[in-house]
Amino acid sequence: MDQKPETLDTQVEMIQGFLKRELKPGDKVYLLDTGWFRKWKTYVGYDQRDQSKKGHSHPGPIDNSPLLKGSARDDPGALKDHLREAFHYIFLPEDGWVFMVQNYGTLHDRKDIIQRRVIDEKGIFETHYKVEVYLMSLLLGNFTNWMIRKEMSRYDTIESLVYYMREQFSISDEVEVRLWRKSTGSKKTSRALDNKREETLQEAGLYSDDRIYIETRNKDGTWPRGGTEEGFKVSKERRQNLKKDKGSEKQRDIQSEEAVEGAQELVQCHHDDCESSALLYCTTCQENLCPGCAGLHMLKKSKRGHNVVEYQTKDACRVHVYCATHDPMICELYCEQCEIPVCPNCLIDKSHKGHDYKKIVDGIKSCIQKEKYGIENHIQRLHEKTEALDTKMKEREEKYSNLLKEVEIREKELLEAVKTVAAQRRQTIDDIKASDKSQIQAEGNKLNLQITEAEKELESCEKLLQNQNPDQMLSFESRISEFQVVPEINLDLKTRCFTRGSLSTDDVAAGFGDIQ
Repeated sequence: MDQKPETLDTQVEMIQGFLKRELKPGDKVYLLDTGWFRKWKTYVGYDQRDQSKKGHSHPGPIDNSPLLKGSARDDPGALKDHLREAFHYIFLPEDGWVFMVQNYGTLHDRKDIIQRRVIDEKGIFETHYKVEVYLMSLLLGNFTNWMIRKEMSRYDTIESLVYYMREQFSISDEVEVRLWRKSTGSKKTSRALDNKREETLQEAGLYSDDRIYIETRNKDGTWPRGGTEEGFKVSKERRQNLKKDKGSEKQRDIQSEEAVEGAQELVQCHHDDCESSALLYCTTCQENLCPGCAGLHMLKKSKRGHNVVEYQTKDACRVHVYCATHDPMICELYCEQCEIPVCPNCLIDKSHKGHDYKKIVDGIKSCIQKEKYGIENHIQRLHEKTEALDTKMKEREEKYSNLLKEVEIREKELLEAVKTVAAQRRQTIDDIKASDKSQIQAEGNKLNLQITEAEKELESCEKLLQNQNPDQMLSFESRISEFQVVPEINLDLKTRCFTRGSLSTDDVAAGFGDIQ
């Protein structure tokens, strides 16, 4: 591929522009995991206030697997439930996604592509634009035992559903069809989809997991399930327009896929300071390698040897976890009571007698996931405390403002001679404000310090879950006990008021008033 990765500053400028762009109905957007996005922001120096790590710690290829159910290679596009924008993912417009892929590639190739569309959702008073993250999942059949599952937008039309089912069940355009619906939990199949081709699936009253059946009219003009209703027909003109639209859509999809495939060349070699493209991968050491460094890597001593494969096939290669007690035996299970991986020899030991086991990856993931949830909860509570401090600071600001107003009113009432004294009183207020603010900031700094520490540990957990490095996962040590207690806010703030005094020319200072 001829295109080279953009400079870091250019990347920041480009992505900022993509994120500010106003989306329109019909636009394609792509989901990007916030965990990977945070690493990218650190690498490119996205935050102008913190450039200390700019250019260090490359984020690696784009990895959207934290957004998917199970492994990204098992069920691509099946999103986890209850994902939230900004907290779990961000949206990038189509050219923004292609830009990112051209510079970083994707870890699981096409499996990391999560594409959605912008729709216009009509409310009571106005229309809102939003991204339909979770699609409607329908079961489609033709009154046989064969059913297929299809995810569609709630704003797709009944006509588009009919066209799709014609293609899947090999029904020609000349054959008239009609649709039947069976709702989730219902035992009765009802005729719910009349010949209203322009209705959306939502307007037709469809819901996820509904069963939709397609029926074809007999050659004698009758319907197998009875009735005389008119069905769906496809004209030659309509079919030509549909093919034209699908052709344009397919061409755009091919262009996006070519950008993803071509970006593979930008995955860098891990060997020493090599910056060549990684075309190979060692499954034992979990390192990216270029052809030039692969030979040197094979010469490195390794108790378990080296297994170098093509980079694009690395996900199909299994990574082994070796038993710490019976090395080089391979661990297949995870002991839930002992919370360690076990090999066949371990199962013979009496120390594991009567224990429960699960798959090794599932066991270690559960342990790390529990830690991750605990830290997330701790961070949330710390944020609540900082919000309370912000509220307290706003209240104090109002009181400081009121004090200053009283001083200024009093100052205007007096002769020019009292201006010096007024300045002294303002200084007193500033000192009190500085003292109070110092207390509040000190408490805030304590909380922010804990937040920073907790976020570092959280990022470490996320990295373990994403990389799944056996050695690192086995050396994992829980720190959740350090993140259980949220410190109380200790503030000693006195409420002050301005007391007016009786003035004379001789004792301006005493009569001006004081801050108490």
